[in-house]
Amino acid sequence: MFIKAKWIPYAEEFTLTIKKKGERSAYAKFRRGYKDKIGEQTLVTEIVSTKFTVARLQKEGEFQTVIDMDTVLTKDKSPFLIMGEVRITRGTTVTIEPGVQVLFDTRFFPKEKRSEKGKLFIEGKLIAIGEKDNPIVFSPRKLPATPGDWQGLYFVRNVIGEESRIENCKIEMARYGIFCQYASPAIINNNIVNNQQAGIYCEDSSTPLISGNRITRNLVGIVTQFSNPEIFQNDIDNNLTNGILVKGSSKPS
Repeated sequence: MFIKAKWIPYAEEFTLTIKKKGERSAYAKFRRGYKDKIGEQTLVTEIVSTKFTVARLQKEGEFQTVIDMDTVLTKDKSPFLIMGEVRITRGTTVTIEPGVQVLFDTRFFPKEKRSEKGKLFIEGKLIAIGEKDNPIVFSPRKLPATPGDWQGLYFVRNVIGEESRIENCKIEMARYGIFCQYASPAIINNNIVNNQQAGIYCEDSSTPLISGNRITRNLVGIVTQFSNPEIFQNDIDNNLTNGILVKGSSKPS
C-alpha cells in the first residue's frame, strides 16, 4: 500500500512508504516516454509495473536480504534478528557492540515452496569485538536449539587490508560456526561450540588468524582445505571426529 501515490515527473529516485505492518514488498508503475522534436509534448510509450523487495525491514532490529550501508548494532537495541540469508555487501562495514545478541531464523517462501536458514554472508567487513565477561552471541532464535538450526558466518572474497575481526564471541548451533572462502578474518578468543559440521572451515586460499579460541563439541574443530590458516594457542577438544582436519594442499601454521 502506498501513501499519497502519484506520478513523479523525471524522477531519478523516490521513496515509497509501506503502510501495512509486516509487508515486505510493494508495487509501482513507471511510464516511459519521450518528447517530440519540438519539445512541446511528452508521449507515453510504455507503462511498466515493477515489484520491489524491501531489503532492510523498518522494524527495528530485524534485517532481511542486504546490508549495504555502514551499520552499528548497539546493545541497547539487542537482540537483532536475521531471517534467511543476509549479505553484507563489499565496501560495507558492520560493527557489533559487546553484549549484543544476533539471532538467526528460517525464512519461508510459501509460493516457491522452499525455505532458507539464517546465514550472515560477509563480502564486506564485520567487526564483532565483545568482552570476556560481555560476549557477542550468534545463535538460533528458536528454543530449544539444535546444531544446524542456522547456516553460520560466511566470509567470502574479503579485500586484503579490510579483514574482519571476530573476538570474544560465542558462536553456537550453526552448520558451520565460521566459514572462510578466499577470506582471512581474525578469529580470536571466541567460544565456538555445538556446531553441526565444523567449528571453523577454511577453503580456497583462506589465511585467517585463529588464536585463543575454545572450539568444542563440533563434528570437527577446524577444517582447512587448500588454505593456510595461522592456528595457535587454541583449546580444541571433545569434537566428535577430528580436532584439526587438513585436506588438499593446506599448510596450516
